[in-house]
Amino acid sequence: MRRPQAFIPAAGEALEPRTVPTGLGGFLGSLPVQDAFAVRRDFDAFARTYVNDVRTFLAPATGTPNPTGFNTAIYGMGGAIDKLNAAIAADVKNLKAGPGFATTIAGQITTLESTLMGLTPPANSRFSTVLAYDRKALQAIQATENSAAKLVASDAPTGLIDSTTVNTLLRTVRTAFTTFNKAYYAAEKTDLLGSTPNTTQFTTDVTSALTTLNSTIVAALPSALPASVATTITNDLLTPATGTDTSLQHALSKITPPTSSGFSRLIFNLKSAFDASVAYARVNHDIVNAIQTYNNGLY
Repeated sequence: MRRPQAFIPAAGEALEPRTVPTGLGGFLGSLPVQDAFAVRRDFDAFARTYVNDVRTFLAPATGTPNPTGFNTAIYGMGGAIDKLNAAIAADVKNLKAGPGFATTIAGQITTLESTLMGLTPPANSRFSTVLAYDRKALQAIQATENSAAKLVASDAPTGLIDSTTVNTLLRTVRTAFTTFNKAYYAAEKTDLLGSTPNTTQFTTDVTSALTTLNSTIVAALPSALPASVATTITNDLLTPATGTDTSLQHALSKITPPTSSGFSRLIFNLKSAFDASVAYARVNHDIVNAIQTYNNGLY
């Protein structure tokens, strides 16, 4: 019984485009974004210390409040504020603009310090009273955290390959693979499933489609990337002159051609789709990894 065409998969069609978030400076893996997350962790650690010290010194469950002890723990030399500034300076030192960021954020923290010191301490240790105090303090801390993290994440040196460029490139890759899929299955139908199967012609047609796939993707690569990236992509798709062959061309050549339009064709198409999907994922990975490496070298 003839299998409906809908059951015959096309390589890579189930894969969604790999997009790169546009917020926080583009790549989630970029140095500024990593540092921005680290800065947020520093502020969160400070907030936990602050809230705990409020309960220890300003609103103890038992005993007398100790505002002097609180001020020493938070604002004194080596206290929580100093530790926050030191942690942030350490986090952003891997950026060329890091020292300037640390100085700017230290100024923001000085403003935060003045805001916190201006809060009226809890009048008692009741939960509602302490909670109301915490909310005011945490609101000020959160606002400073947001400003500091945004500053660090926005670092964009000259020559940076931005997320818009990357997303456009990855859409080009997807379109190129879709075009290859169509050519591949058209060649299968014409060369392998006709009255006189011609595997030699099929190999020629697939090689031509792979060459077009490769040239389309390589032509779309940003010119700022080193030539080795194009070589990597080519080796992902086409059999290299030397070395281990893990290319899509090699993988497809190992699949036994179908002997009919029935079950053997389905198996052939499933294997072809799998190999093309693996290659699609590898090409996307290699492109994103290369751009991240290039971008990180600019900071």
